[in-house]
Amino acid sequence: TEFGSVDEVAEALRAGRAAVFPTDTVYGIGVAVTRAPSPIEVYDAKRRDHDKPLPWLVDGLTALDIFG
Repeated sequence: TEFGSVDEVAEALRAGRAAVFPTDTVYGIGVAVTRAPSPIEVYDAKRRDHDKPLPWLVDGLTALDIFG
């Protein structure tokens, strides 16, 4: 995972890999939930305990119906 252009980040996410991307305030690291085999790569990159929940960014309320 590394910083790259928008196209490189999109390509990584489409391929199911973790990517670093800007948010409103800080950089985030994440995966596309419909493409990645699991969030383990994010946990490992952040050195986060696997039993601690990850934040979930969605594009709108309708995503809650799909993933909720």
